[in-house]
Amino acid sequence: MHVRLFIQIIFFVSFSTCLAGQAAASLDSSTVKIGQPIFLKITVPQHAGEIEKINFSSWDSIIPPDDRTEKIVWKKTGENWTGKMKFFAFDTGKYVLPAADIFLKNGEKTQTPPLVLEVLPTVFEGDQLAENKPIRKEPTTLMDYIWYILVPFIWLILAIAVWFFISRKKKKANKPVSQIVEQPPRELALKKLEALRKKQLWQSGQLKNYYSELTFIFREFLEKQYRIPALENTSDEIISHLKKTNFPENQLPALRQILQAADLAKFAKADPPEDFHEKAMENVYWFVEGKIIEVHK
Repeated sequence: MHVRLFIQIIFFVSFSTCLAGQAAASLDSSTVKIGQPIFLKITVPQHAGEIEKINFSSWDSIIPPDDRTEKIVWKKTGENWTGKMKFFAFDTGKYVLPAADIFLKNGEKTQTPPLVLEVLPTVFEGDQLAENKPIRKEPTTLMDYIWYILVPFIWLILAIAVWFFISRKKKKANKPVSQIVEQPPRELALKKLEALRKKQLWQSGQLKNYYSELTFIFREFLEKQYRIPALENTSDEIISHLKKTNFPENQLPALRQILQAADLAKFAKADPPEDFHEKAMENVYWFVEGKIIEVHK
């Protein structure tokens, strides 16, 4: 038996030396007890090429795939590729683990050398099992009856929770649902313009606040009516967005004039004429109501 095992090892070693970039392999221990973890370390010279995969199918009759619990992760160590794997052996005996094929990305192949593994049975100390001891009954405590107390209490809590949930659901079902109807953009804008007119901001010298509110109302109307980001865009960007909507193309020049005039009045250092303020409000009114405005040149 030992002679045959030695001849197998010599044959595998001789064959594997003919392959490119001979790999080295070792076990952390060549003798283990059944069921103990075994660690395999494989080293391949880097000059042989980068590793693509390793095939352990030659081990299947000795170490089934399910007993090889870890996938090999290759790392560069010095001038070598190093990989480790953990596996288990559940049959006693002395085995030769055959060479495993290592395929390289350059198309070549190398192999691990065969390894000898001896799996020993687990030995129990002593010739016989210890005698059975008589069962000692522990004293009764409150914890022995805790479930008799907790189960009714838990059921009571669940019943209260279900009753509370059902009663709350009935209250919600009987409560009238208030529907919030959003005002149409045109109605909302007209309402806000009328409120702004009543404030008489420009009449009291608050021109900046007047034009801030006026431009906000107009931009908000454009945003809601045509679904564009008018509140956060410049005048030119608003025009660009409106060209992609059903906005009347013949009104784009008038729109540009209103926006630019409002911006100039809002940020200008000199106050515009008084009739300009009322005209600005009137133009926005006309625009919101959908009336055609002529461009003033």
